[in-house]
Amino acid sequence: MTAPHRLSPRQEPPAQPGAVQLWEGADRLWRYRYVQSGSPRPILSNRGYPSKEEAIQSAELAYPGVPISQFLAPPERTGGRRTLRSMAKAAAVGGGATLILVGVTKLALAIRRTARRVRRLTGVVRVASTFLAQRRGGREERPGGRE
Repeated sequence: MTAPHRLSPRQEPPAQPGAVQLWEGADRLWRYRYVQSGSPRPILSNRGYPSKEEAIQSAELAYPGVPISQFLAPPERTGGRRTLRSMAKAAAVGGGATLILVGVTKLALAIRRTARRVRRLTGVVRVASTFLAQRRGGREERPGGRE
C-alpha cells in the first residue's frame, strides 16, 4: 500500500507577469481584464460591476499582486471571442449560401434535363417528318438543304 498523500497548506500563487486593465463600459458597468505579457488573448472578467470599487476588489481577489491600470474607454477587443449571436449570424449566412448553391445546382440540372428532352423530341419529329415525306410518295426537300 502507498502512504497517504499529505496536503500542504495553501500558498499564494507566484506573482504573474502582466497587468489588469479596468474601464467603465457603455452600459455604465465597470469591467476588467487580465493581460499577460506575451499572450495574444486577455482574460475578461466574468461580469460587469456597478461600482469601480467592486470591480477593483474583484480584480485584486482574482489576480493578487498584479498592478491595476484604469482606461478611459474600453480597450480594443483582441482575440476571437465568439458570442452566441455572432455564431448564429455565421450559421445563417452559411445556411443561406448553402441553399443558394443547392438551388443553382438544381436549376442547372433542370436546364440540362430540359435540353436533353428537347434534343430527343427534335429527333422524334425529324424521324416522323421523314416517314411522312416517304409515305406521301416522293422525297421532298427538307429545310436546311438536305435530302
